[in-house]
Parts: sequence; structure tokens; C-alpha cells
Amino acid sequence: MRSSMTSFLKVTSLLAVAGVLALAPVFAKDPAAAEAKASGKQAAAGAEGQPAPAIPECLAKLKLTAEQQDQIKGIVGQTEMSSGKVWGQFGERYTQMIKLEASMLAAIEDHLTEPQLMQVRTHRQVTARGRKIVVTRTTTAAAKPTTPAEKELAHDGITLTAQQAAASDKIQDQYQTNLETLHHEIQGLHARLLALEADKLVQIEKVLTKEQIIELKQHREMAPAALAVTSNETEPTKAE
Repeated sequence: MRSSMTSFLKVTSLLAVAGVLALAPVFAKDPAAAEAKASGKQAAAGAEGQPAPAIPECLAKLKLTAEQQDQIKGIVGQTEMSSGKVWGQFGERYTQMIKLEASMLAAIEDHLTEPQLMQVRTHRQVTARGRKIVVTRTTTAAAKPTTPAEKELAHDGITLTAQQAAASDKIQDQYQTNLETLHHEIQGLHARLLALEADKLVQIEKVLTKEQIIELKQHREMAPAALAVTSNETEPTKAE
């Protein structure tokens, strides 16, 4: 098996977590409404017909003054203004990648046997409904999947024959350029969104007192543990 798509496999896994970013329906704000938030108080109040920006949950226990709340809502509103367009672009590229990957998998599955197809489609229907499943992998160390498509099929318990693997490699070569282009664009947009969110936190800290910053840092240290509990409760069980 060739490993020309290994780097793309890594970003595919990253984007799955990126749930990161979850592709929320609030991607693109109305530009006209965003323009209306010229000052901090305007941003805090929200544009007409739009909800006021919410104070981040991590600040809920800091006993913020009314003035601090207004300032923070202004910062959040300005960040939403800047990130709205980027979220829209991110969503478009992510959707394009998913559709292209699905098309590639369909082309590869054209070379599967009827029993293999039935196994893949049954597994996929369960996954699409968000149900937990136990997956038994049948691939050996020598036949370890090296590309996204092969990994997907291995996840379904499918081991490709040499002829099927050759056909899979050929199909993936044809899709590789477009997938890599989308991959790089998504990475760039992800970096912009991360920068905007991180800068928002920096600006918010300028509004807080030293005591509040210390308390906020303590909450941050506890956050990974809380997220880990949530992840373990929702992740499908896998048997290697």
C-alpha cells in the first residue's frame, strides 16, 4: 500500500475532533448587522433582531461587575463580527471535503464484492444514526491501512484484496490533488479562527482584576479533565 495520503489522514482525524469547531449554524453573521456594532456598547446590546453576545461560560463564576460584563460583551461581539466570514468559508471548504471524500469512497466501493458492500453499508447506517457500535478489525499488521479510504474500509471490517487495493490506490491518486488543496485551505482557516478566539481571551483578561485572572486560570486547569469525561461518555467503543 502506498502512503501518499498519510498527511491527509492526519488532518482527517484532526477535523473529526474539531467537531473542534463543530460547524455550528452560526457560521456567517449578517454583514449588515455586524456593521451596526460600531462601539462596545452597541456590540453588547446586539444588533436589532439579533441576540446580544453571550459572556463566555468560563467567566460565569468570576463575579463580574456590570461594567465588566458590558466590556466583555463588546469584545465578544467584535470577535464574532471578525470570525463570521471565516466560519462561513470554513464550513464551505469542510462540506466540499466531505462530499469529495464520499465520492472517492463510492468509487472505491464500486470494486467491492456484494458481501463486502452489504457489510460496509450496514455499518455506515449505524454510524449515520450516531449509535454506539463495537468494531472488530480483521486487518493484519502487514496489511495495515495507510490511507483514509483504506482506514474507513478497515473500520468496517473489510480487508481489500491485492486487486481491490490497486484499484483503491489509483482512485485516490485521482482525488489527491483536490483533497490536499482543500486540506491546506481548511488548515489556514482553522488557524485564523484559533487566532481570533485566542486574541479574544487576551482582550478579555485586560478587563479582569488580578484576582479574577488567578481564578480564571484555575478554571482553565480543570477544563481538560471535564472535557475528557464528556468525550469518554460519547465515544463509540472499539475492539482492536
